[in-house]
Amino acid sequence: MSLAEARQRAPEVLRILAQGKTPQQFKKEEEAQRRRAEEERRANAFSVVAEEYIKRRVFQRKTRKDREEVASRIRRELIGRWGDRPISEITQRDVTKMRDEIIDVGGDREPGRRRKIGGEFAARHALADAKALFNWTIESAILDRSPADRVKNPKVRPRRRVLNDEELRAIWGAASRTPYPYGPLIRLLVLNGQRLNEIAKAQWPEVDLDGVNDGAGALLTVPPERMKEEDGHTVPLTPCAVELLRDIARHDDCDYIFSNFEITGKNRPFSGFSKAKRRLDVGASSLLGRPIPHWTQHDLRRTVRTRLSRERVPAEIAEMVIAHKKGGIEGTYNLHAYDDEKREALLAWEKRLVGIIEWGTVK
Repeated sequence: MSLAEARQRAPEVLRILAQGKTPQQFKKEEEAQRRRAEEERRANAFSVVAEEYIKRRVFQRKTRKDREEVASRIRRELIGRWGDRPISEITQRDVTKMRDEIIDVGGDREPGRRRKIGGEFAARHALADAKALFNWTIESAILDRSPADRVKNPKVRPRRRVLNDEELRAIWGAASRTPYPYGPLIRLLVLNGQRLNEIAKAQWPEVDLDGVNDGAGALLTVPPERMKEEDGHTVPLTPCAVELLRDIARHDDCDYIFSNFEITGKNRPFSGFSKAKRRLDVGASSLLGRPIPHWTQHDLRRTVRTRLSRERVPAEIAEMVIAHKKGGIEGTYNLHAYDDEKREALLAWEKRLVGIIEWGTVK
């Protein structure tokens, strides 16, 4: 080095020597400190802490469905936003911005256009996940306070969309022209009003099309791990549902009723709902003669429940049809499955639906 550089560095070298170290030793220690600081920074990255929370808390939840939904939502809405940022740097403003961005994604959209996950319900769920995660970091001595504590839940406007006869006829017609697996899946949802994943992930061993097992008629038995609640659920299969399922080809190497096995060769349930629904909306709009107002697959469930009341099905039976759990003492002591009553209710709805589809009038 030059004389000027030597004079500039001399005080630093003398300070290091006064500590009983050589400049080489000091450099190694400094590098080690930088590595430790970088390791600590990485360990405190939001993505790392969030994955640890998923492992230790989310995966301990009761149902597999609940675990998968929460983990997916945390990775999409939280880790997707804050990634490698130190978790201690996440502020109340960041959490509020996350909530508002998800709300702004919601709302109606034109038929055929992709709809992102958003709206008040989605924002409320994401905020609840954030609050639970940050509370866990306090319990785990990672943070002293939660940046989500004072962020208010969005006001939720409950969906009230019920399909009318004309819309039902158009959706059924479009679904009839939509190839397997999505077309038959939608028609089965119209027939029984179950939750999407309860039917989309159904497997052939869960179905008794002849009712030979107990003589009570065709039945789909949904296991507890695929239910929103921790109890299993039985779905009586009406004649149209049985005919629909009999028309679906079975494969020895695939257990799922609705799958892309012929294309992928994999034993997995069908999952391409968004793309398939956009195509179905185009077909339904064509049959309707105008763009069909926005509807969701869950709206089919609300529609079936509403129509059951129109058929004068007792409220408690209609609730059981769509697997709403009995509460209180009734849920504790009355364990009757009500399969016969549920079958009568779904038969009444199927009769009305056939009338809507074939004649477009209520008979």
